[in-house]
Amino acid sequence: MKHLLTASLAFAAMLAFALSGSGCADSADDPQYSDVSETESEKPDENEHAAHAHPSEGPHGGDLIELGNENYHAELVHPEGHDDDSHPHGENGHDDDAEDGHKDDDDHEADHDHAGITVYILDSAAKNAVPIDAAEISLNLTHDGKPVQFKLAAMPEDGEPAGQSSRFASADKGLLEHFHENDHVEGTLVLKINGKSFRGKLSHKHDDDHGHGAEAHGSGHDHAGGDALVWRGEPREHEGLQILLGHHGKHLHAGEAVEPAVSITRDGKPVGDVKVFNSLLSADGKTVLAKEVATVFEPTTEDEPAHYAQGALTIPKGVEGVVIRYRIVASDAVEVTFEVPVSVE
Repeated sequence: MKHLLTASLAFAAMLAFALSGSGCADSADDPQYSDVSETESEKPDENEHAAHAHPSEGPHGGDLIELGNENYHAELVHPEGHDDDSHPHGENGHDDDAEDGHKDDDDHEADHDHAGITVYILDSAAKNAVPIDAAEISLNLTHDGKPVQFKLAAMPEDGEPAGQSSRFASADKGLLEHFHENDHVEGTLVLKINGKSFRGKLSHKHDDDHGHGAEAHGSGHDHAGGDALVWRGEPREHEGLQILLGHHGKHLHAGEAVEPAVSITRDGKPVGDVKVFNSLLSADGKTVLAKEVATVFEPTTEDEPAHYAQGALTIPKGVEGVVIRYRIVASDAVEVTFEVPVSVE
């Protein structure tokens, strides 16, 4: 009897083991019993993405501007609260804390780097300086509804190769005033790196703690969305010119600005000496909603072809459609005007 009981218990144990094994096999095919959920299995990718995350501001505390598909970055630094009288100057325009009443030119220049707008060229991680072969770079802004271009001259850091610079600066009073007088500054940085043209969007917004970074950096990442180039219709032919008409942004919204864009080529090559003006009309084409503004030529970049832009127009609230009027004035062709209707959300 004792042996029979022992055998029964052993058989029961084996049966339980077999059933438990079968249960495990079934659960392996059932997602709700999986050891690693679908969400958890994606975590390595998220971690990998986090490893490539960029800082919210540059190493100098300035606004980050994406160049290309994060090939490079630029960092724009501007002096918060600076004005012409914020630094003591001697009779000759130098500081009076040296023995002879002024500093030498090198010290004076170094002390006033912060008095102007400075742009640093950085690597893809927005951390390390990248000296480039350029005497100047351009910053295109819209001031009082008109496009304005400012040049920032090379100011090489110590130890950078001859003829190259990772730092560019301008003490242009008009440029400084633009940053100080506007709560929200938008523009485009245009430059060449290793022979390739790059175009980066800047969006600088003042706030109580002078925050930067996220606002500027976010604008530069929107190639496929808010800032993408959208062409309307096929190219127009006009006296040897091939003209594409469109605007930046896939979706246009009432109460916000639209930035018209015009590409002009001849024999497949960009034409950069044409004057292009844009205005905004009502959907029926009878009423001017935004007065005509001039544009700026922007060279070819990795992301976009050469085109005329930087002439932003504000779409009135409450409209469902507008007409963008493009007026093109070329030195070797008769002036021509095109009108393109677009829908508004």
